Amino acid sequence: PGRASPLRLARPTDLADEPHRLRDAVPLLVECLPERLPGAGRILVFRCGYGLVPALALARYPGASVVATDRDLLGTELTRRNAVWAGDRLRVVESAFLAGVREHAPFDLILGELSPPLGSMATLVELEEARGMLAPGGVALVLGLAKQWRELLAGAAERLGIAKRGARGAAALYSIDPKSLTASSG
Repeated sequence: PGRASPLRLARPTDLADEPHRLRDAVPLLVECLPERLPGAGRILVFRCGYGLVPALALARYPGASVVATDRDLLGTELTRRNAVWAGDRLRVVESAFLAGVREHAPFDLILGELSPPLGSMATLVELEEARGMLAPGGVALVLGLAKQWRELLAGAAERLGIAKRGARGAAALYSIDPKSLTASSG
């Protein structure tokens, strides 16, 4: 097949986003997306913002369905507008917590972004919830800051099955793979 046409989004991102997000973080995530989706192709995007990552996932995986969630009502409305072309392949859920989308689990791929203002304990709980919503053979890719590895995540890596997948500038990509729990605890 030919080259995919570029996404045209009404508003791809919040103007208050950190400058590294579009320059470093999102391209790093796109480079690390799996070639093919395992399972039924069910994707969760948490902290979907204005819909850039859900739109990228929908375009990358034409047979997939995406559940996108965020606590920001403006963000979820813009997610709907930015991916209106996806039709019923996209479900947008307004929720302050990942537990708000648990009824749609399990997911073959989870994409998300850490929020430093959330705090250490809440971040670890959120990552544990994400891991718990993965289907067998699924994986989570979560964007964050590179400094979060040394400040928080390295100490919880074995317990959560999380690894630093790559970094670019201030951005880092973390993966959660439940298989690593079996390997490291068995």
